[in-house]
Amino acid sequence: MTAIYRTPQVPHTKVFYWLCGYWTFDKSEADLIDDGLESSSLHGTAYFPSGAPPELIDAEIKLLVQNQRPARDGVITRAINRSF
Repeated sequence: MTAIYRTPQVPHTKVFYWLCGYWTFDKSEADLIDDGLESSSLHGTAYFPSGAPPELIDAEIKLLVQNQRPARDGVITRAINRSF
């Protein structure tokens, strides 16, 4: 007999964030900010359960940003998980 484990499907929300810690739910705002930053810091994407409180999102985004690789000389720092 084989056991099958499945992760429950939980409704989620996309959150777009930058290395400065700013985040938004709005994809068009994220694209506009990326255009304004001229690729110096592109947004990353994180997923949170629908209805997650802003305090939780703030705390998790801070952890994501802290865990990014440190910038090296001559390399543009970009957030991981670039999403379109």
